[in-house]
Amino acid sequence: METKNIVQNLEIPVVIGVSGGVDSMVLLYLAMQQLPRNAIIVAHFDHGLRGADSDGDRIFVEKFCHENSLIFEAETKNIAEMARNEKKSIEAAARKYRYQFFAKIYQKYDANALCTAHHCDDRIEGAMFNLIRGAKFGGLIALKNQDFWKTEEQQIHIFRPLLSFSKSEILAFAREKNIPFREDATNDDTEFQRNFLRHEILPKFEQINPGYRRAITNFLEYISEHKSVQDEEISWWLEAQNSRFKEILQKKFPENPREFSIFSLKDFLNQSEFFQKNIIAYIFEIANYGTIGLSDAIISEILRFLKEGKNSFGMRKIKNLELERRGNWIFWK
Repeated sequence: METKNIVQNLEIPVVIGVSGGVDSMVLLYLAMQQLPRNAIIVAHFDHGLRGADSDGDRIFVEKFCHENSLIFEAETKNIAEMARNEKKSIEAAARKYRYQFFAKIYQKYDANALCTAHHCDDRIEGAMFNLIRGAKFGGLIALKNQDFWKTEEQQIHIFRPLLSFSKSEILAFAREKNIPFREDATNDDTEFQRNFLRHEILPKFEQINPGYRRAITNFLEYISEHKSVQDEEISWWLEAQNSRFKEILQKKFPENPREFSIFSLKDFLNQSEFFQKNIIAYIFEIANYGTIGLSDAIISEILRFLKEGKNSFGMRKIKNLELERRGNWIFWK
C-alpha cells in the first residue's frame, strides 16, 4: 500500500470514525503517523447490535486512544429498536444515526475534515447494492474520495483516504505493521443484505474477471464524471431561472426571498423529459443532502404534481423537498 501523505495535507482538526475493525484502525494508524495527536478526534459509534462484543469494541478503542493520547468520543444507540420504529432496514438506521453522531462531534470540535475508512470493496458493494435497488447515478457514486455533506447547521467535508485500496491490501498492511484491531463476527452474517452481496454474489464476479474491482471502479469514475457535467448544466439552468424571475420570488417571499428558489413551469416543460427528471433528482438531492429515498416512483409523483395544470395551485412535500405550484411558477426548497 502506498500510504505516503494519505492524510497529511488535511486541514486540522480531523474527526475519524473508528469502529475498532481493521479498516478504521489502519486509517487511525496512518493519521497518527501524519498528523499531530491533539488534532485527531476519534469518534466511536456503538450500534448496540452485538451485546458484549459491542462493549468490547468501545473499550478497545477507548483504551487505545488513552494509551496514545488521542481525544475519544463515543455514543451508543439501540439501532435495532430504532429501525423497527422507523420502518427502516438495520443498515439504513445505522448509517443515519452514525452520521448524526459524527456531525455532532464535528461541530463540537470545529473540525475541518471527517475521515471514514471506506475502501474499494465498500465502494463496489455499495454501488452494486444500490443498483439492484434501482438507484440513479447519485446512488451508484455515493462513495467518493471526498465529498461535502450539508446539515442544517454546517457543511461537513468528508474524506475517504482508503478508497483506492482493497480489503485484502488493508488487512495485509495491518499484519505487516502489527496494528491491533477487533474482529466483527457480524461481517460474516449473510442475514444482512450487504454481507450476502459481499460473500455470496461478488465472489462470482471474480470467477468471471479477477480484475473486476478495477473494471467496476473505472466505470464508477466514468459515471461520476458524467454526473458532474450533468449537475453543472442543471445548476446553471436553475440559477438562470432564479436570476430571471427573482422579482417574482421577492414578491412572493418578501421577508426571506432566499429561502425558496423559483423556476418557470413553461420553461421546465420545454425541456426534454430526460432533463426534467434530472432536474427533479437534482433538487431532491439538494433538499435531502443525498439521493437516499429517491426512486422512479417519487420522480413520477413530482412530475405529475408539476404537470397538473398551468393555472392550478398546490403544495407538496416529499421528505425534505418542499414544492409549491402557483400557476406558471414553481417554488422549491
